[in-house]
Amino acid sequence: MLFVERKGGVKSFNVDSRNLKTVGNIPVNIFYTNKEGQTRPAEEGLMGIAAHPNYANNYLVYMLYADPEEPKHVLARWEYKGGELNEQSKKIVLVSGLFCVLAQMT
Repeated sequence: MLFVERKGGVKSFNVDSRNLKTVGNIPVNIFYTNKEGQTRPAEEGLMGIAAHPNYANNYLVYMLYADPEEPKHVLARWEYKGGELNEQSKKIVLVSGLFCVLAQMT
């Protein structure tokens, strides 16, 4: 079983052995900055994980997170195989947010 933590942790839990293991850490933004430059904690970060419908054959998992550098949300996929998250396999699938919309308008 895989689950994520808002601050970017990716964990695996073996139900049989009851063993919890950190398998990755995704850099994320967990703060909101308003137009005056004031920062406060926000419900951002690593927001979810889902396995590809054909996971048994391609080992792909998808995660949605708040980008740590720009005001946008990113959906990306990674290979998770043999109990390890292959960070080199990351591929961005979708980007959304005000920054992206404004960039497309110019």
